[in-house]
Formats: sequence, C-alpha cells, structure tokens
Amino acid sequence: MKGINQLRLVLATVTVLTSLPAGAQVTAPAWNLPSIYGTNIHSTSFAGKVVVLNFFATWCGPCCAEIPSLIALQQKYAPDGMTVVGISIDASTNGINPPTSLLSSFAASYGINYPVVMDAPGDVAENLYGPIAYPAVGYLEYIPTTFVIDRQNHIVQTFIGEQTYSTYESAVLPLIYANLTVNVCMSNSLAHISWPLTRASFVVQSCSNLCGGAWTQETETIQSNSACQFINVSLGPKAKFFRLETP
Repeated sequence: MKGINQLRLVLATVTVLTSLPAGAQVTAPAWNLPSIYGTNIHSTSFAGKVVVLNFFATWCGPCCAEIPSLIALQQKYAPDGMTVVGISIDASTNGINPPTSLLSSFAASYGINYPVVMDAPGDVAENLYGPIAYPAVGYLEYIPTTFVIDRQNHIVQTFIGEQTYSTYESAVLPLIYANLTVNVCMSNSLAHISWPLTRASFVVQSCSNLCGGAWTQETETIQSNSACQFINVSLGPKAKFFRLETP
C-alpha cells in the first residue's frame, strides 16, 4: 500500500515527453498481473509487439479523456503488431483483492478494446516503472504516464500527461513499420515498387540526389491486391531513389 504522504498528480492538456538519449536502451521490466478477465496476463504475452503501456486510474479525468484515442489506436494498428495495455493503479477495496468489479464496469462503459490489468494491491508494476519515469521520487508522480515499448522490448519514449491520438500515432508508426520490406523491380521504363498491405497509409517519394536533393511525391496512383500495395513509376534518364513516407 502506498504511503499516506505520497502525492499523486494528474496532468491534463499539458504534454511532457521524455526521450532516451541516443544509444541508450532501457529494457521494459517484466510484469505478471491480474486482468479484468479473471486471468493473469504476463508482459511476455506481447513479445515482439510494439506496446503502448498506459498507467491510469478510473478517478483520473485526463486518463479517461485519452481513452478514446487509445481505443482508436488499438483498433487501427493491432493487426500490424501493436497493442495498448492499460495498467490500473486504482486501490484495492480490501487490501487483498484487485478491484476487478470496478475496472470491469469501467472498461465496459468506455468500450475498451485492449487488455486491462490491475496493479493493486501489490503495486508491482508501479514499483518497476515508477523509478524509470520519475527517478527522483521512485513512483508514478503523475498520471496518466505512458511508456512506448518497441518490438525488442526497449522503452523508447515516456509520455507524462494526457496525449492526443496523433501524438501516440507519431510515436508508434516508426516502430511498427521499422522493418517494412519494400521491393523494387525494373521493367523497361517503369519501376514497380511494392510493399505489404498495412493499416497505415504511405506515399512514395523520390529524389535524384541523396546528397541534399529534395524529395518529391510520386503522383502515380497507389494500387493494391490481396498481398500488397504497389505503384508503377515512370523512369527518366536520371537515377532515382525512392522511399516510403507516411502522409
């Protein structure tokens, strides 16, 4: 149980983002917590996925305000290997059992479509992640606090306070599609560029000089079939370099 002098603050509209120094890697601590579904969920259940680990409470207004954004994020990008996980820090009513009834009703009322686990009464996850985000105090001083974890289980970014959908999306897109395979085939005067079907939209850009050349968007129509998306780009006398970018 948390000390009686511990002060918990909520953050709304204020955006505080911390990023790790270049080259630094912090491994996301493992946890095993009771879920609102009657079983325990282990962090290893999400191995190989991009994870948005969101610490929240039912009584926290900013936490509740960003839930629709997290639901939308889960809805769109879960098929491509991302998951949101909510960790509730709501207190146990009796100091023995997690507040399953409270959180189950809360999740149902918001239509939460991602896994929700409970940290009370042991505060296991907070004791692991609190010192990472708030080394001076050692616990989650502000909520919501959200950790973005890459497919290699490294904490890439920490968001403190309520965030928008676009903020979260910008954080996860480079991680979800970091190893997206792009194929280029040359035929006559055309370049056939293809990549796997994804839930994200991409545009194809090109330039003729990698040393300071300007990238411009190709105007040909992006097409798709059952396996991939592709574009056929006309080639000229100059060399062309291509890249995929999110709009």
